[in-house]
Amino acid sequence: MKIFFILIALALPLGCENSKRSPAPKIEQISLPEEPRSFSSPDGSVILRIVPGENREPSASLHSLSSGNFARVAEFDLVQKRIPVVAVVNNSGTRLATFDQWHEMGAKQNVIVIYNGAGQLLKSFGFDDVMRPIRGLDRGSFRMIGKSTIWRSDAIFVPGSDRFVRILVTPRTSENQWLFLDIEDLRLLSHEEYLRIVNDN
Repeated sequence: MKIFFILIALALPLGCENSKRSPAPKIEQISLPEEPRSFSSPDGSVILRIVPGENREPSASLHSLSSGNFARVAEFDLVQKRIPVVAVVNNSGTRLATFDQWHEMGAKQNVIVIYNGAGQLLKSFGFDDVMRPIRGLDRGSFRMIGKSTIWRSDAIFVPGSDRFVRILVTPRTSENQWLFLDIEDLRLLSHEEYLRIVNDN
């Protein structure tokens, strides 16, 4: 019996010391490698292909359907340092937009970037710009994983449109909200603003 109590007494300090030295593990973002990605226009007539850069910005190329085959019509570098997470391109290939960058969603700059079909930068939105149409949200409203602010779930064209991109904003502190990107007029719209434009037309 004495030996039993001695063993417990010896084990207790060791356990307490280990608990001090071993803090709870933190959730980190898994660093998956960047890979080439392709995105199609709503009608499938234009393909946007984005390739990671080696020690440089990622590059993009536009391919248009002609006589049953896709022909490359433009090639250019993007302004992001890493490959975008999501991108969209319209049916004519004259407008495209990229969303976030690999391993860093919701960065301070270039969260959403709009280009023309030749690769010219038309408009760039930082995180604060993206949140402006939605009142009451800031970076603290969203879940963080590593360097990423998980501010949205997806970004796709509104069905039947190749002008308005529908973005589902996903705060952890309130209900999800819709945000809309007008790639023709180069602006972000709240759900109410989008409905007014659609109803007026």
